[in-house]
Amino acid sequence: MALSLAGPLSAQVSKVVLTSTLDGNSEPTGGDPVGGTFSVELDPNSGEVCYLYPLTHIARSNLVQIQRGPIGSNGPSAIILEAGSDVCVEADPKVVAGIIVQPGDYFVNFSNAEFPTGALRGQLIAQQFAAK
Repeated sequence: MALSLAGPLSAQVSKVVLTSTLDGNSEPTGGDPVGGTFSVELDPNSGEVCYLYPLTHIARSNLVQIQRGPIGSNGPSAIILEAGSDVCVEADPKVVAGIIVQPGDYFVNFSNAEFPTGALRGQLIAQQFAAK
């Protein structure tokens, strides 16, 4: 769905839900063979980022982050997330707005001791847009 950028993004969108299907095969260096799901709600006005990932079959993540990069390529970190599911963190509203505009340019990445460069990865996909 295209989003008009004629005015400020925060005046056009309240919160956006993005999801991702996670798997180790999406990691450029290979990852955990069992995948999972990730869901994130982004608020471009406040910068609040709330997420849920019910992963019980892999070793505890020591780093969870949203990174910028296309499928198959690593990229810089955009938002560092706290380990644990059903958590909210604060991020720069401009970064959050950028993710909302081009979610497919970002991916979520889970790292742990067994897979320090990435156990699970998945590109973000827009699920709903709530107009103000």
